[in-house]
This record gives sequence, C-alpha cells and structure tokens, in this order.
Amino acid sequence: MFECVDVEALESKIGAWLRKRAQHDHDGTLRLAIDGKVLRGVWTDKNERFTLFSAMIHCEGITIAQVKVPPTTNEITQVKALLDHVTPREGERVIVTMDAAHTQHDTAEYIAGTRGFDYIMTTKGNQPTLRDAVVNTTVPLVKNAPDHTVRERNRGRINTWETWISDADGIDFPYAQQTACIRRRTYDLDGQKTRQEYAFIITSLSAGDATAVDLNDDVRNQWGIENKSHYVRDTVWHEDAQHVNNGTAPHVKATLANTANSLLRLYGHTDIKRTTEWISRNPLRALTLLVTQRN
Repeated sequence: MFECVDVEALESKIGAWLRKRAQHDHDGTLRLAIDGKVLRGVWTDKNERFTLFSAMIHCEGITIAQVKVPPTTNEITQVKALLDHVTPREGERVIVTMDAAHTQHDTAEYIAGTRGFDYIMTTKGNQPTLRDAVVNTTVPLVKNAPDHTVRERNRGRINTWETWISDADGIDFPYAQQTACIRRRTYDLDGQKTRQEYAFIITSLSAGDATAVDLNDDVRNQWGIENKSHYVRDTVWHEDAQHVNNGTAPHVKATLANTANSLLRLYGHTDIKRTTEWISRNPLRALTLLVTQRN
C-alpha cells in the first residue's frame, strides 16, 4: 500500500504542517539538528544501505524535513536537498547544528551564504587543516578559567562541560565568526575522573549573537536527534527490525513514525514509549491529538 506513495509530496505537506505548529525559541530562533539514520532492516535490490537524512527542531524534538540519501552518495551531499524544504517565518533566525561529517566548505557556503542561516559545526580529522586552526586558536585559552561551566549528576555519574570561546580571525572557512573548545569530563560519584574529551567548534554566529552558554547548549542539543528521534524510532516503532523493501514503503513508514513522535511532542508528551502504550490500550485517545489544532 505504501510502496507507490509520492513520498516527497508527503514529506513536504507533513513538514509544513508540523513547522506551522511548532514553536521557535523565546529569542525568535529556529534551531535545527541535522543527521542521517541507516534503516538497518531495509536493503535495495542491489543490497545497498537505505539511509534517511532529517532535520529536527532542537528542544521540541519535532522532525520537519527528511530526504532519502541516494545509494550512490552520502548524506554530506544532501544538505541542500534537506534544508531547501525549510522555510523560516518572517524575521526568524535559523541555526543549523550538525556532526563533524558535515563540516564542509560547500555546506557552510550553502547554509550561511545561500540561505542566510547560521551554522554550528564540529571540527575533527576529516578537515585536518581547519581542525588544527581551531585547536591552535582555542587550546591556549584552556589555561584560563572557562567562559561557561555546567555540572550535572545523572545515572550514577557526574558530568561537567567547560566552554572557552574565541573569535575566528585568520581562519579560512566560509562565514566563520567564532571558535570554541568544549571540554567534557565524567566523574564517578566518588569524584574520580573516568573520562575526558574535547570538542572543537566553529560557527558563523558572531559574539553578539552567541555566547559560550549558547554554543554549549546548541552543541549538546545536536546530540538530541539521536535520543529524541533515532532512538525512539528503533525502540518504540522497531524500525531497524522491519524488513520492508518495496518502493517507497520504508521511507513512508519512517515518515509516519516521525509524524507520530512529533505530534506527541507537540502536545507535551516526552515519554513516547509510555504514551504510545497508553494510547494502544484505547486508540480513541489519539483523537484529541488528531482533531485539536495547535496554532
């Protein structure tokens, strides 16, 4: 039934409908995390991986755009195809966060130049020259007190995030305005350090538009697409266990899972598993979500 659906039209309609009802942040900014997900139970006739690439609103966890990655390429080449579907409201700023694979000149040019959005990117070994430039700019700052520190106790451990921020003068990367170093340390409950790692960030946001607090929050919220979208699709909807391979059916089923997740989150339900179990015991409970308009 799903294998002949015009999935691009479906994604466009649902994405626009959800975007209309989703909230932007209190400062009038739409913050999007972009990331790809391999559907492990789905393979094409040529036994190629089936990957979907999506854009999710940070805090609300609502997916407003998704595209299939052609088997002959990867998600790095699909940023334009994905974000072309995102239309900001009048006067709304858009900030796009992503993992290190997307730290590319062409991506920065498209996001900040063509679209007029802002980006926050992580630099790693796939861009060694850029990473070295960011490291050389930010590492000397670590001998000073951090510009921002947050400490959290969770799941039997204590995590701290310390952020140092600097301008990006002299760094050859499109529209770069600032760099940052984020040091994450993990301790056990006795105060013994068990892990330490660094993230090196580059962004088109100026000092007037993003502080160390903002960059720390946005980088951490990028990881939210794994927990709020990908993890839910696997554990609630068992996406990776499904072997649906005909036509557009795998994509459509993922779109419907995204829609269900997003609709529940629109109405304040953050425990998707428990909420879907509650609805399954009386499907009429879903009617409130389907007929009530949130503007």
